[in-house]
Amino acid sequence: MVKLVVSDMDGTLLGPGSFLGQEALSIVEHLKQRGIGFTIATGRSRSLSEGYEALLGLELPYISCNGAMILRRGQVIKRYSIPLCGLRALIEEADRQEMSIVFSIDGEEFYLRETPWILEKRESEGFYQNRMDLSETVWETLCLEKIMIMDGDASGRIGQIEAKCRALPAQYGFTRYNDRSVEIVHREATKANGIRFLSQYLGIPMKEILAIGDHQNDCEMLRAAGIGVAVANAIPAAQENADYVTSGDHLAGVLEAVHTFCLKE
Repeated sequence: MVKLVVSDMDGTLLGPGSFLGQEALSIVEHLKQRGIGFTIATGRSRSLSEGYEALLGLELPYISCNGAMILRRGQVIKRYSIPLCGLRALIEEADRQEMSIVFSIDGEEFYLRETPWILEKRESEGFYQNRMDLSETVWETLCLEKIMIMDGDASGRIGQIEAKCRALPAQYGFTRYNDRSVEIVHREATKANGIRFLSQYLGIPMKEILAIGDHQNDCEMLRAAGIGVAVANAIPAAQENADYVTSGDHLAGVLEAVHTFCLKE
């Protein structure tokens, strides 16, 4: 029996343009009436996800920054951080190649330079308003939750950055997303570890957790959960790691998963 549903956001619960359909709010209420909890697991930082926490009326903690932070109504319950100093050569190389670089620091987003991709995301979704100043003191002392390096042209150059990530010290972990981006976090900061923490924190066995996702950073979570569901628009790797693949995409897939495994009499 499912006692907790954990859904990814972008590409899963959210439609294009970060749109959250009214049905998402209804499904949370239906689950609540059945005594089933609902929360989110997202790669977004606190500043880009807390509005959805409020819209959905979440009562349980949620996973942000791919597991680097677990939050509840602004309170940090768990946090993994990484030192910036160990990433200097990698960041400077990405900057030389004019890639977009975004830092997640204490739940806020900062960009290094105004690239075309940064400007497009700011125009379309209001992201990335704050610029990062990398002084020597910042390089030497800053710890943060996540760094994202984005090749907005999807030229394949991100493979060079991934190769450098593989040579990082053991405390760093990373995820590559096709030919577009790499995200670097603490090696223990994963959505899978996030739901393992929630399992212990809430006293819900892993076998009673339903996880839903669509992308590379969801694969381990789909394997770890009692039931792992990939929405129809999920990448092949996510579908291969899921127990069930929906016929509907995005929110329609989430609704299908919830009705299939939680709401049927």
